[in-house]
Amino acid sequence: MYEIIAREYSRIFPPDPQRVSFALNIVGPQSASVLDIGAATGDFACQLATKGHLVTAYEPDVSMISIAQKRPQVAAGNPQFYSNSMLDLNGEDAYKAIFCMGNTLPHLRNREELLLFFRKAHKSLTSAGNLVIQLLNYDNILKKESFTFSDVDIPGYVFKRSYSSITTKYVRFEIALVSCHNQETFTSSTMLFPITMEMISDGVKSAGFADIRFYKDYAMNPSDGSEPHYIAVASV
Repeated sequence: MYEIIAREYSRIFPPDPQRVSFALNIVGPQSASVLDIGAATGDFACQLATKGHLVTAYEPDVSMISIAQKRPQVAAGNPQFYSNSMLDLNGEDAYKAIFCMGNTLPHLRNREELLLFFRKAHKSLTSAGNLVIQLLNYDNILKKESFTFSDVDIPGYVFKRSYSSITTKYVRFEIALVSCHNQETFTSSTMLFPITMEMISDGVKSAGFADIRFYKDYAMNPSDGSEPHYIAVASV
């Protein structure tokens, strides 16, 4: 799906220093092994590596990871990119933190896969590790029949996103990249699983996590459930 935006990804979603600061607050000042799931073209993974952490990054989309693997840092061995999906976690590694940012989690297909992912993540963390999930607030989206995101204007293009066919089992996610020069439009779509706060809270506890916290922003202000997106931090 994401091949139509891979080359423009870093301009559509530019690196966010606040996200990096948030991640460093979670991991701590000492160098640690971390995993970035849904790494896209590698901006976040490279930022964490630059801060001294040993970064493994998963990205199943071929067009995305081909760009990530050409980054200069890869030649030095950090970060290391793999064309793995979320469910390729094997529980044999020991990460201080697993980051699943940018609404990656809803690419799982159902509640069973969600619970399997939580169990694998729990087994793949150190005794003081954290699973960090960022996603849209589907509790609010599920109240709508459709939803259109704000356009993103970048040089030469307009990026459009929308949800349709919204049900508790899936939503249709449609994207379009429109040329500003000739209005040529590239489109793609996929089905996403709308994951609610309750699913996350119940799922991580079932998987063995000791604690779950929800934040509305990178400043770690507590979620009140009304924000358009949030961050969940589950502690082992």
